[in-house]
Amino acid sequence: MKLNKEKLSTVAIFVLMVVALSMAWTSYAGAWTISNDVILSEETNEHSRWNYATAVGSAIAETIAPNKHFELREIRIHLDAVGGTKDFTVTMDSARGSTHDTVILTQDMTAVEDLVVTYLPDEMVFQAGDELDFAWDNDGNNDYGISVRYKLY
Repeated sequence: MKLNKEKLSTVAIFVLMVVALSMAWTSYAGAWTISNDVILSEETNEHSRWNYATAVGSAIAETIAPNKHFELREIRIHLDAVGGTKDFTVTMDSARGSTHDTVILTQDMTAVEDLVVTYLPDEMVFQAGDELDFAWDNDGNNDYGISVRYKLY
């Protein structure tokens, strides 16, 4: 296959974007495993990132703090059995200060084994310095996996 200069330029720009983006995603609290894959949607030409956490019988206490403008796109949780009696919450810790902190999701986990929450583009956009805190007491000592997808600007 013969590549022309235009295709080589496009490939080079994409590689540089992947390298630059991967360097920007290094400062996160908690026990997140940060995906090394940058996902490019062919339909929207959108780059997004996944954070993953798994645990056996412990609480969810994770934070996403990319220190850039970002957009929350999806939250997935799977439990090994229906949850306990407490709520799963996602709270925005605002860069503007505590008077702007906002609970953006509350889910009673009593009868939940799988939770998938998706957001439309431009529905959950956050400024640089905002953080998202994910919390659940897990009083049923469930094993779980949580995945969060977001887009950086």
